[in-house]
Amino acid sequence: MLNDEKNILNTLFQVRDEELAMITKQDKENLREVNQRLKQEELKFKETINYLPKVMKQNKRNIIDLFYKNLEVLNERNSHYDQKYYEAGFKDAVKLMFITLSE
Repeated sequence: MLNDEKNILNTLFQVRDEELAMITKQDKENLREVNQRLKQEELKFKETINYLPKVMKQNKRNIIDLFYKNLEVLNERNSHYDQKYYEAGFKDAVKLMFITLSE
């Protein structure tokens, strides 16, 4: 039974994730400032790397690659927690519904 529940939750999460993945006009508006800051920080990072001497060209590439790989890992970790909290919230909602219906 537990595996069935987990599969149902995973399926619901994936469907909901796909629905929410579409970027709406409201999303763009809400994230405008954050996205601007993100672009500014990325630009600062690249400018700082460019101050390294030209003889360190390969080191620059390696640092930039490591930076983007680190971002990917952070995104994976955040996705894990997003799914965890979604599943917990869904379970809580179902429990509340059953409690309400049983009264």
